[in-house]
Amino acid sequence: MARTDERPLDARPDTLVDQQVRSHNLDILRALAALMVLFFHAYLLGVREINLPAEGAILSMRWLADVSSRFLSTGVWLFFGLSGYLISKPFIDKLINGEQLPPLVPYAIRRAARIYPLYWVTVTATIIILRLGPDDGAGYFPFHYGLVHNVIPKRQTAVLGVAWTLTLEVLFYLLVPIAAIVVARVCRGRPVRPSTLATLVGLTWLASVVWTALAATLDPGTTQAWARGLFPAMLGMFCPGILLAIGAHSLDGSRWRWWLKEFPYSVWAVPAAIVCLAAAAMLLMGIHYSGRVPGRTWFFLNDLSRPLFAVGYGLVLARAIRSRPWGGRLRGLLVELGLISYGIYLFHAVLFVAFDDRYPDFIPLHRGGAFAYVVHAIFLAGMTLPLAWVSWHYFERPILKRAVRFANRWDPAHATFGRPPT
Repeated sequence: MARTDERPLDARPDTLVDQQVRSHNLDILRALAALMVLFFHAYLLGVREINLPAEGAILSMRWLADVSSRFLSTGVWLFFGLSGYLISKPFIDKLINGEQLPPLVPYAIRRAARIYPLYWVTVTATIIILRLGPDDGAGYFPFHYGLVHNVIPKRQTAVLGVAWTLTLEVLFYLLVPIAAIVVARVCRGRPVRPSTLATLVGLTWLASVVWTALAATLDPGTTQAWARGLFPAMLGMFCPGILLAIGAHSLDGSRWRWWLKEFPYSVWAVPAAIVCLAAAAMLLMGIHYSGRVPGRTWFFLNDLSRPLFAVGYGLVLARAIRSRPWGGRLRGLLVELGLISYGIYLFHAVLFVAFDDRYPDFIPLHRGGAFAYVVHAIFLAGMTLPLAWVSWHYFERPILKRAVRFANRWDPAHATFGRPPT
């Protein structure tokens, strides 16, 4: 029998490189998350720092500007929610169906090919631009290149500031298969009930919240900031995505059914998401205390914004998973922005550091105000988007194609994929 597709025998549909098997709505969320972070840094470009807590009376123009801008920085939480869903879903599906887990070598190759090559380019560019040397912590550069620098105090945002989030991504990539292997062995290969997995994830989320609360009790300073930014503190931001992956399976007879299959798609979900995100923004920036240095109570309340952001963005993610394609006539453009979102995230950070630290005279305007912000946003995006587009089409995607072909050699399913039926 003749083959019905034109894909060569040694190729497999892979969400890393094959747009036909990707979720366009999730790509649009990637674009949204990356642009949020870019526009946040545009607000800081050559203008001023954002004070914590926000300055000015609540609901004043100064306060609203700071809170709105800082809200844009939480696009990273949306990235974590997306990773929680996309990375955990193949493992969750196998656990629930009682099947063999995805092979680890192909998984590791795909993940490494996705996150490291472009990061190595941008971190090297940053080191060159900033002229970092022995007196600037060069001994720690191997940790930065390995994306494990976030576990070292004072190195979280050193060199390339946004890279602290990538350390958390890498640790999450490691945690998912390890946790899946442990669960599979405890269950001796038998199917795992979705409600059991949901409960485990819920307890993990609670433990993450407790860790963050305990970290907030430390004296304000380097140790506290380091503890509040470690992977256990941030793990809760991935949990809504993991729960949504579990929610794709039957939860009949479980209390989780309402939380994961009914409420996220009810008429109350969108208002609930808005309320959670607005309340989280208030806690993130808008709680005022006397004195110039916030105390432990302020940090504790500030960190309460994390579970609210997680829930709010989790509800947005749930809508994206189950909704019809978003974007209308702009869908193609928005999906393309999603495809190049990793480049947007990294390249804009390099440019921001270059102009803010080394070449401030090239920044168009050196004052605040709405007009200056618009100019800076156009300035930063105008240079970032072309770089990200070129990077995706001529650097990232070619590398990923080769990585997928290489990874397929260790994938047992590859042996029968694409062969004509007998």
